[in-house]
Amino acid sequence: MQPGSPTLAISRKYTQQGTNGVDFLAAMTALLRERAHLERTLGQDRAPTGAGSQEQYPGSSSPLDPGMPRSRQSPVPTSISSGILFRWRGEMSILDTDVGQCWNRGRQRLGLPESATPLLDQLHLPFVKSLQQWHQRKSAPVVIGLQGCQGAGKSTLCELVVPLAQDLFDLKVAIVALDDVYLPLQQRQQLAQQRHPLWITRGVPGTHDTELACEIIGALADPAGAAATIPHFDKGIDDRLPTTQSSRITGPYDVVIFEGWCTGLGACAEFDWETPINDLERSEDADMVWRKRIRDQLAGPYQQLFGLFDHLAILKVPSWETVSLWRGQQEARLRADRGHDASRSMDAAALQRFLDHYERLTRWTIETLPAVADFVADIAEDRSIVSIQTNQKTPGWNL
Repeated sequence: MQPGSPTLAISRKYTQQGTNGVDFLAAMTALLRERAHLERTLGQDRAPTGAGSQEQYPGSSSPLDPGMPRSRQSPVPTSISSGILFRWRGEMSILDTDVGQCWNRGRQRLGLPESATPLLDQLHLPFVKSLQQWHQRKSAPVVIGLQGCQGAGKSTLCELVVPLAQDLFDLKVAIVALDDVYLPLQQRQQLAQQRHPLWITRGVPGTHDTELACEIIGALADPAGAAATIPHFDKGIDDRLPTTQSSRITGPYDVVIFEGWCTGLGACAEFDWETPINDLERSEDADMVWRKRIRDQLAGPYQQLFGLFDHLAILKVPSWETVSLWRGQQEARLRADRGHDASRSMDAAALQRFLDHYERLTRWTIETLPAVADFVADIAEDRSIVSIQTNQKTPGWNL
């Protein structure tokens, strides 16, 4: 903050009056939201802080003083553009009542415990701020690819980001999922009969309607405001629902997020596709027919789809073993749920075979995407946020 700035004036005012940090941050948030509105109105943009630089935001650990308890650390503003996030005694918070209520409604709707609240500061608000900056720089609808392995929390993040972006920055956000465009069961059955039996299992490149995905993104990001029909896929019946149950929404949207487990992955032509990496590939794809088509699909239609993205954000998991662990925990919870149909859950052998379909490309996403993504949320095995990193290929995050 510069001397004489309105933010510093508010800080002094509340300090002199002995007002606590809650009131200070509430007033600060209101001021900065006005400032963000003025910047949008005037079309003001930010200057770069240096191409290729990286900036890290703390999650579970704090960069302020590793040896000092978080409760004793001084309030330090983060370097996020409009100053929406502030550290107050080591806790990064927005204490605006509307935002808190918005978060709690979303958390309760998704069945998240109150202990999940730190994610608001550690992940959701930094991500929303990135969306606002990316949209501001483009001055047009912006398309974001969001990648995360199974169980990383993509859907939960998207559910909560939509109302937060609307509340904080008046951004209209649309969510489209790779799962939305799975090929119908009948088409996968035909692929399994004509090409290879493994095509019956949904998930890998070649089991999605990428042309439809491109059409949906194009319509929602059309500044003129076009309509898009988004199908719904029911994993319980492993098939797309009738068109009468599809969603029809009309753009334009300020932000379109396309989320998926392999979203943004490159063609991987330089990698070894021939050597099997698990029992499924060794026993059921020894001649590499299935893998060759995955490779061709990833290098062709999927690169066309991913090429629509203005920015890529990823939820980085520690390892493939973590993905397997989380998926196993999910199946255990399903079996323990008395209301769940046990026939629709998988035993250990079935789960391992299912995961084998995803292993190769999941390992490659973990290995390659952090270096090319614009926003990286590093997630620990206990699902806490280790850090947020931004790859500053575009103008930086300034106060």
